Amino acid sequence: MPLAKIHALEGQYDEASAAQNGLLSALGILAEDFFQIVHILPRRRP
Repeated sequence: MPLAKIHALEGQYDEASAAQNGLLSALGILAEDFFQIVHILPRRRP
């Protein structure tokens, strides 16, 4: 069960990310066996 942890700036990530597509195609992982944790980081800190 592969797990990817992705950190992206607010507004810079979409569901069809290069990380997800790359792992699925390069490693031959089935989409239903792939899990990801996405952390969206704010552009500015308060």
